Amino acid sequence: MTRLVSAIRSALAYLIFLPNVTPARVLFKSEIFPWAFLFSIRRNLKIPKVYIYFVLYLILNTIILGSSSGILVPTRALFALINSSFIFIVIQNLKEEEYTKVTKALNVIFGLILLTGLIQYLGVFPEWLADVLRLFIDRIQTTADIRGVSGLYSEPAYMSYAVHSFFLFWLFKSRIDPHSKKGVMALLLLAIYDLIIIRSLTDIILLSIIILAIQKKKNIFKTVLIFATVFLSAYIYFDGHPSPPRSIDAIHDFIDNQHYRDPLPWLLDFSGFRLASVWGSYRYGIINPFGCGLGNWGRASIDAIDGIGVDLSGLSYFAAQIGIDYPGVRPSSFAADLMLETGVVGFVLFVSVMAPFLLSKKLLLNMNTRPILACFAFNCFFLGTIGDPIPFITFGMVCREMKLQHPWSKIELFKSIKTNEDT
Repeated sequence: MTRLVSAIRSALAYLIFLPNVTPARVLFKSEIFPWAFLFSIRRNLKIPKVYIYFVLYLILNTIILGSSSGILVPTRALFALINSSFIFIVIQNLKEEEYTKVTKALNVIFGLILLTGLIQYLGVFPEWLADVLRLFIDRIQTTADIRGVSGLYSEPAYMSYAVHSFFLFWLFKSRIDPHSKKGVMALLLLAIYDLIIIRSLTDIILLSIIILAIQKKKNIFKTVLIFATVFLSAYIYFDGHPSPPRSIDAIHDFIDNQHYRDPLPWLLDFSGFRLASVWGSYRYGIINPFGCGLGNWGRASIDAIDGIGVDLSGLSYFAAQIGIDYPGVRPSSFAADLMLETGVVGFVLFVSVMAPFLLSKKLLLNMNTRPILACFAFNCFFLGTIGDPIPFITFGMVCREMKLQHPWSKIELFKSIKTNEDT
């Protein structure tokens, strides 16, 4: 039994970095499968009391305010939040041997994703393999389209979050100074991979955050000059190109159509539903301190966007829905979704869990951890993916490596008699 559990956990150590791989996709409609939650199920976990209060509140919110359409929708909404966040706590509890396996799995998946993206970009992805993977991954690509490549994820944005999380952890673990020749070369290669292969607008946003986060006063001019040259070269090269990267296309549109005169409508439209839904959700959570209830995000998200005065018909994402009811859109960040579904109460409980790490001076002052902290905060509070555990995993791994401890008292759950499994 012990060997079987160990083998399952070894496999899950890889699958937690591939959340879009869904067994029997015909039966499981969700884009993200709870590999992280399955990996997190274990004995002798020391969990901060504040996280237990957070989960208990989510459960009560689900029971009292949850969707009246049945148990499945609110349960899925609940597990999406727990699946991504709980593993952050579990990473701190892992024994060194198992943690080493997770680190190895991250490096393997990172290399595999980069290779898969390159193969898709070159258009030589085997069709027979694509047919097999379509059984497990929704919307997997075999070639690059106008939005880029998706690797072993459902869309380019998912791949973008994964690649940048993996890259930053690799840079940190390898102790590469971002300002050294090796560090600058690594960042340039990432920029080229972003622009040419992934081609997502999310890439450029994350890359910009990384560049800003690693700045020193004495290096800022040189760094900005290097990357400005790269982007300007890309801008000129793709000028008039029939299929430019989405980031370059956005810049062309912004300049050519003079959106800089009034950038907000352009930002709202080009982000699809993301910016409007996040903005509206924060307002909604303040007005409704307990939120709309887990699972009720459909109607509430439309009300939230209406509440900030944004005309849905003016956004290209919703323009195609004219003539029918607008579909609900779950906010594209963990914290914004908490504000919508659980209100400011759920948001404050979550911030209480993460604040000791988000405000850590050790992370802020370290050149290699500051961009990881910045990207995690951006993913969590602004634009991310609900239920995606990868940012929480990599951030948790960095906090563990930096020996950060949660100041809140902890409760040891499922404490058991010592067995071979625990030795």
